[in-house]
Amino acid sequence: GVLSPLQPLYDRFHNRLKPLCVRALKRVFMMCDADGDGALNDIELNTFQLVCYGAALSNDELQSVKQVVASKMPAGVTATGVTLDGFLFLHVLFIERGCLESIWAVLRKFGYNDQLRLRDEVLDGNVNFDLPPDQVSMPLSFWFEVACLLMTFHACMLSFGLTACRNTSTPCVSMRAQARLLFV
Repeated sequence: GVLSPLQPLYDRFHNRLKPLCVRALKRVFMMCDADGDGALNDIELNTFQLVCYGAALSNDELQSVKQVVASKMPAGVTATGVTLDGFLFLHVLFIERGCLESIWAVLRKFGYNDQLRLRDEVLDGNVNFDLPPDQVSMPLSFWFEVACLLMTFHACMLSFGLTACRNTSTPCVSMRAQARLLFV
């Protein structure tokens, strides 16, 4: 529809995401990959869900998403989580299933307009406009909102006795991500 146009996102002739859409989704992926390991783990996926849709997925739902990706694109899921290719694949699935509003909810939450350009009000006053859209940083207020969501989600996980730490000798991934977000 008009509020969720297909044209900027997808090339119907070649059946693939358009380059600007890939760049925008890559930027979203990089921002959500809090530990920088090239994959979205369960906590990062759920944080993405909370930021974009206001609700977390259950563990069964998370596993189901990863199974769908792995069954259609084995390289889209690793032991550490959903890769960029898997993330892009999920968005192609949204298009194939006619769920354009899901992609646009993500893109708009991360500051994109209908032409897949960052909105003026999202940009800081100190932006280098020579950089491509996927290299432009977000204002501190946006990072503060994301950090607050991460802290809330982390507290919720701890209340259920869950942790993002795979190695107890290193700081928890979500705590490292919070610090990184606050001081970017």
